[in-house]
Amino acid sequence: MFDISRSTIGRLLNQEQDLREILVQKERMRQGKRQRSGKDPEVEETLNKWFKSVLDKGVGISCVIIRSKAAEFAVRLGKPGFVATEGWLSRWKARHQIKAKRIHGEKTSANFEGVEFWVSTVLPQLLQEHTPENIHNADETGLYYRATLDSSLCYTYEQISGPKGQWNVSQYSCALTCLVKTTETFNDQ
Repeated sequence: MFDISRSTIGRLLNQEQDLREILVQKERMRQGKRQRSGKDPEVEETLNKWFKSVLDKGVGISCVIIRSKAAEFAVRLGKPGFVATEGWLSRWKARHQIKAKRIHGEKTSANFEGVEFWVSTVLPQLLQEHTPENIHNADETGLYYRATLDSSLCYTYEQISGPKGQWNVSQYSCALTCLVKTTETFNDQ
């Protein structure tokens, strides 16, 4: 029926146990990749514990912070040969299922109901009391030099959200003012 010689069948029967072990190993490999450890498991374990504790506090973490913390832990643990390269970082993130995600926090949008009320009732009253020459518009802008992150590293199975109150922001403010109408003219002379 299959046209297999008796010697082939005898050889397969003699090697049956070895062939079954090879089959089991291949099945395990097919089900998932083997878990590889990093170049220094002690540093990575310490870093992962720190990472989890910081995430639990709701603090945003960038790749730069992870690399500097890994280097700091390597020094503390007496691992002078450890270098936190970009390649190491990408493999560490893959090993621990870590991705960068945008931080979604409480929206700090304008109060539209208050705006509608002000435009419909307060503004017309102010415009009646003042002439266009005496109406100024002022606004401010800022240079944010210590703003919080808008994205952070976190575990792939977690959602991250920003603070519900104050954002940690330091800024320099600049006031801008303009006139609605002026009666003065500027001539080039």
